[in-house]
Amino acid sequence: MLRGEAGAGKTTLVWWLASHAAHRTLPEELSTLNGLVPFVIPMRSLAARGLTAPTPAQLPVIAPLQVDTSPDGWAGRVLEAGRALLLVDGLDELPQAERAPARRWLTGLLRMYPDTRCLVTVRPLAVEDAWLESEGFEELQLLPMSDDDIQAFVAAWHRAARLECDSFGGTPRADQERARLATLERDLSQEFQLNSTLRDLARTPLLCAVICALHRRRSGLLPSTRWHLYEAALSMLLGNRDAYRRVGTPEGIALTIDDSRQLLQRIAVWLVRNGRAELSQKQATRQLKTGMAGLRKVRDQGTPDQVLTHLLNRSGLLQERAADSIQFIHRTFQDYLAAKEFQESDSLDELLGHTVDEQWQDVILLAIGHCGRKEVRRVIARLITAGDTAPERAEQWHLRALAAACATAAPYLDDDQYETVWGGVKALGPPASAGKVELLASLGPDVLPVLPRPDDLSSVEVALMVVSVLRSLGTWAIPLLQLYRLHESRKVREGVAAAWHAMDRRRYVEEVLVGMRLDDVAVHVNTAEELALAPRLGDTGRLVLHGEHTDAQALGRALRDRTVDALELWQNHALENVDFLRGHATLRSLSLMYCSRYAISVA
Repeated sequence: MLRGEAGAGKTTLVWWLASHAAHRTLPEELSTLNGLVPFVIPMRSLAARGLTAPTPAQLPVIAPLQVDTSPDGWAGRVLEAGRALLLVDGLDELPQAERAPARRWLTGLLRMYPDTRCLVTVRPLAVEDAWLESEGFEELQLLPMSDDDIQAFVAAWHRAARLECDSFGGTPRADQERARLATLERDLSQEFQLNSTLRDLARTPLLCAVICALHRRRSGLLPSTRWHLYEAALSMLLGNRDAYRRVGTPEGIALTIDDSRQLLQRIAVWLVRNGRAELSQKQATRQLKTGMAGLRKVRDQGTPDQVLTHLLNRSGLLQERAADSIQFIHRTFQDYLAAKEFQESDSLDELLGHTVDEQWQDVILLAIGHCGRKEVRRVIARLITAGDTAPERAEQWHLRALAAACATAAPYLDDDQYETVWGGVKALGPPASAGKVELLASLGPDVLPVLPRPDDLSSVEVALMVVSVLRSLGTWAIPLLQLYRLHESRKVREGVAAAWHAMDRRRYVEEVLVGMRLDDVAVHVNTAEELALAPRLGDTGRLVLHGEHTDAQALGRALRDRTVDALELWQNHALENVDFLRGHATLRSLSLMYCSRYAISVA
């Protein structure tokens, strides 16, 4: 089971796995999945169709694909033969009451066909920890993008954008646009390096892509907050996009940005109120008819059906993935627009009546950015009360974390209320489970003052949980990690060492790792930069190198003038020999894992 935040790439990963498994092009680590028959099950589609327990015969048609009808009994035979790859996407998009029946359906199917490989994706807090552990599922977390990931994404995005220039042929326009994109890529890359606020906005592929697109469209001008980012993205999709491309009115309907937003808000809030992610054309036109009652200029241009066609064709926010099944391109935009509608229609009390419902909590958090000062104070006060009076400890954690997230995101909040919120979070105590780690990590650097110091903890397991939170907070967490690096537990210090992958590595080495006891821990090295910094680390118990490091001099320097007890090389298919080991007599163990492309000789 894979947990990931909104926009983290869960659905993209599902379709990537399906495509590469079918084409037998998965990398070596996943090669056992090559040739399997993928069945993609978008859970939002099950809800829209009223299906709760699809049969094997229904699996091939749940995902809307342009494929021929399968022969009778084919899916069952594939499952029986153990050749199926079941990809269940978006369990959180089912209403809360339907998740337990969905679990029973899934476990029943897997017990009937025990050789089926299965991946389930879900948002982090949608189901409790170890929800499918009894069925043999391992839990994984789709992590926020690191600084290196963001830089790689920016390069890939602009590389893809330059492909558009091929359509211009060899014209001067093509050369001008390529040069412009190269300049924009360089400038955005530098901006990400210098601007930590912008980096924090770009931790998911969805928002990083939005930033890249806005940076291109606005020639380098970018929003400074998450709400301004969403607002700018909506404006780009709803109006500026067609104006920029000089697209007229193909459907004979011209909507302003505000007109489109008002209408889409009606659809979005209906979906949230009904716990749905998709709706039919009839349901959509009914909501548009209600919204058009106050939009006379829109009403004069066409019927609700015609306006719906326009929004599907031109807005870039709605899509029809299957016949008579309409949805937003991403649930984040649905929740953002629904939050705006709750605020504008004076329905915040209705919204706050659902504080314990995970599907509504994202909407509450997004609504705070739309609220004025009095509304913010009212929302935060209701959340504080809800957290204080929650009957269950787990519910108290969720509600106080939601209050803290809203307090952090609010454009304005009095100091007394802000301190009350964070006092409530501190009173919860240290995190004692992966779910609580995720809750605290989601609050960002503002959570640091309420996290316990090492001397306040008697449990190694709890100290490890706190370090897990710190690892997700970037360089803001370095002062506290400097305290945890002195911990007597090897496991805790190993967790501190592992944090360097998510940090400014050079700074982290200088301020945390230099002088830290590492002779009994494993230090993992993934990049050439990390390998170049490895000589600064002092004596190391186990040095684990991942990837195709082939620079013999850099490899030799990583071992020089210090004691390294064990060296492990993982997935290095380019290394032809280990001559760099000469002269390193302190090395007691060498392990080569998945280094199979070339025969490695040891002289």
